[in-house]
Amino acid sequence: MQQDARVDIARFPVVSAYLTQVQGYAHLDIDVLDSGGKVSQTVRTPTLTSPGVATLDLGKDLSPAVYSFRIRLIVGGPNSGCCATYKWVRFTTTREADYLSRHPAYKVVDRPIGMSR
Repeated sequence: MQQDARVDIARFPVVSAYLTQVQGYAHLDIDVLDSGGKVSQTVRTPTLTSPGVATLDLGKDLSPAVYSFRIRLIVGGPNSGCCATYKWVRFTTTREADYLSRHPAYKVVDRPIGMSR
């Protein structure tokens, strides 16, 4: 599955994904798109092999600006039985990301830049 998003990295530099089920492994691939929609760079969250929150601070790799991203939800492992359930994926501040990592089931009001599944 994939989703496109435009995000102001100066305001929301961290991308986080909460996985409630993982058989095999899962991570996010985040493609940075140029003005023509072509991939100029790809970054990846840490790989999870059990339920949890994968977090990546994009502000460390990208200059503060508004970016277009293509977010791909990746699942892998043995061909039979690999799966992952993504509860939510969102762009947040560092402070919010720290909180959500400790409390992933917290009910968060969606913002236009966030995406949920």
